[in-house]
Amino acid sequence: MLPSSELYSDPNGVIEVLIDELGFDDDEKFANALGLPIKTVDQLRRKAIKLEPRLLLQMLEISEFSTSELRNLVVARRTRYH
Repeated sequence: MLPSSELYSDPNGVIEVLIDELGFDDDEKFANALGLPIKTVDQLRRKAIKLEPRLLLQMLEISEFSTSELRNLVVARRTRYH
């Protein structure tokens, strides 16, 4: 089960939870598992690009989270700013 929504106020929280839950040591291994260049993860962390549905689907494919858990993670992040 995912931790509290406090971590999801920005993409870093989403990335950190996934890296921790999946047992990766760093952003590079996480990016490789997603089939992304490390530059994309860096851009997500700096909020230079948005956490798009395509990226969330890739995260869902490599994680053991249910669709609803991943959706709740993103919804918690979005509702904080509205």
